Amino acid sequence: SVSVHDRAMSAVSALPLATAVALTLTASRSAGVPLAGLAGPGLRDATRLASTPVDLAVPLLRDAAALREDIAGLREALAAIERAIGDDASLRALLDRAREARSELEG
Repeated sequence: SVSVHDRAMSAVSALPLATAVALTLTASRSAGVPLAGLAGPGLRDATRLASTPVDLAVPLLRDAAALREDIAGLREALAAIERAIGDDASLRALLDRAREARSELEG
């Protein structure tokens, strides 16, 4: 169905782009120093999509009807991480769930 396709496209295209943009803006603002010499492969890989040409990015974000729901889900996941800070058991549980979900992406 169209709605299933839209949800899938949001999850695989629009959400990663929106997340990369948000991470890039947040990291550059919170660091307080230029990140060029500090950023390792993790930050560079996680923010790569933020360099998507604007003419390609705008339609991905504008036309993603499911993106608002995905962003709400991302907020919930970030809130769970925030609540787990200082609680190793909770952090481990979140990291284990994420690792399992990530392994499913590989097929």
